[in-house]
Amino acid sequence: MFSIRLPKIGLKSAISVALALGVAAMAAIAATPALDMSRALPEFEKIVPGRIGGWREVKSPYVQIAVATDDRGQAVAATYDETLMRTYVDDAGHAVMLALAYGLNQRQEAKIHRPELCYVAQGFKVLAIESSLAHVPGVPDEKVVIKRMLVEGRDRKEAVSYWIRVGKLFSESAFDTRVYILGQGLKGEVPDGILVRASQIVPRSIEGEELERIYAVQEKFLSDLVKAVPETSRASLTGW
Repeated sequence: MFSIRLPKIGLKSAISVALALGVAAMAAIAATPALDMSRALPEFEKIVPGRIGGWREVKSPYVQIAVATDDRGQAVAATYDETLMRTYVDDAGHAVMLALAYGLNQRQEAKIHRPELCYVAQGFKVLAIESSLAHVPGVPDEKVVIKRMLVEGRDRKEAVSYWIRVGKLFSESAFDTRVYILGQGLKGEVPDGILVRASQIVPRSIEGEELERIYAVQEKFLSDLVKAVPETSRASLTGW
């Protein structure tokens, strides 16, 4: 049989190693961001009114695209703490589908799903996607970078406008989100986050100025949405 002879370690060395391990453990604990248990969940059913500016809530025969890459309910529940899906119409007959998906604690392993991924996962093709500036009350300069997206599926075509907010960041990419969450974690903080999405079913042939008007309608609706939510709850949508 072979025997393994362990090196002898002096008392001072052993104490030094133990102290180093203890300091490393305490540093790891200190660097672990703490979840903010005092942060309240927004009750969207209560704070989002049935009338938003010139818009009113209606029943819709259309099923909205899920806010997770898997359209099963348990996937949505595992990702978000609060969601809301409604349809609103204005006097001109524009019908806008609203989706809100809120996560109380955004970590690297649990983040908001980007709509371009959700639509593709549910059978849609992304035809175009670009960034734009939209007017949103209450945020610095009252401007927010949003995404405009045109998608097409087997049974319909949709124009989509959305923003993703994580903490104070209006994220344009998954990479930006990861860097921000990492930075907040190093400060010992875990930010909240939300997807705010407006979409409309549009003609297959839509393009140019007609499509621009659709996006303008959606951005006006989202601005009206923020104004319609009580001031004490607007931070859940905008972070401010």
